[in-house]
Amino acid sequence: SNRDIARLVIGDEALMLWAQGETLSWPYHTDLARIWWEWQRRPFVFARWVVRRRAPERVKRTLEGRLRTSLMLGMASRQRLAGEASRRLGIAPSVLVRYLEGFHFELGESDLAGLARFHAFLEKSASQDAMR
Repeated sequence: SNRDIARLVIGDEALMLWAQGETLSWPYHTDLARIWWEWQRRPFVFARWVVRRRAPERVKRTLEGRLRTSLMLGMASRQRLAGEASRRLGIAPSVLVRYLEGFHFELGESDLAGLARFHAFLEKSASQDAMR
């Protein structure tokens, strides 16, 4: 609501705000990925698929194959998916395609370095909290 002091938005709501760009009604807004990049010069990893090390290799291979297939099909269908989402969200399909194409779906060296740096900050913060 307009009486909120602050809000964290994710999903469709964040996408709709992102599409509005500088027309946001909030006096301050922060893109966490942009802030992290400006501070650390590394990408921020918001989500990651993981599987337990002790999971059977067959399960790991099956999961990896299904994820890769899903990603391939999703990206091959991004124009159609953007068209469907456009009607639901009221955002131009070209904006939605640009949004989807801005994601990194496989972690590279820079992504992993950013993730490691985040974990180091998290561990340092946790140890400082434990000493209080």
